[in-house]
Amino acid sequence: MKAKTSLNLILCSVTLLVGSVTASDELSINGAIEQRRIHLKAISDEMKLLGGMAKTRVPFEQSRANEAAASVQERAAALAMPNLWPAGSDASSTDHDGNRAKPAIWDDLDSYLVGFTKLSESAALLAASGDSGLEGLQSALQGPMGQSCKACHTDYRAKKR
Repeated sequence: MKAKTSLNLILCSVTLLVGSVTASDELSINGAIEQRRIHLKAISDEMKLLGGMAKTRVPFEQSRANEAAASVQERAAALAMPNLWPAGSDASSTDHDGNRAKPAIWDDLDSYLVGFTKLSESAALLAASGDSGLEGLQSALQGPMGQSCKACHTDYRAKKR
């Protein structure tokens, strides 16, 4: 519970920080890119843990799987906010280190953001499933959660420079 409270405080702080980054277009773009990077890295770390559990490379712990799924749910919901995706914040328009966002995102931003909403919803279902066990985790990762990640990486993530 303490970890979830801390995570909620961090998310609130991040939301306030993102909302306050309006001094200039460049600062706004760099701030948005950095906030996206933070959320995406956290999702990546949690998905690696969940994937390790699903493949039995990491011991399965239901409570930790639920916490990781809740974290993915919250982070994906934050990434579904258009203010983190200002025009001109793609990898080809900026030199921000680590930015791998393809320009195709902004061709239909609303549809792109729906992917994060779907990831958030599927992670929430996993987190709320209580004691779904290893089979429930494996099913979620092979189903909607995994499909959301794969679709985004395939269509909207540039290769590392």
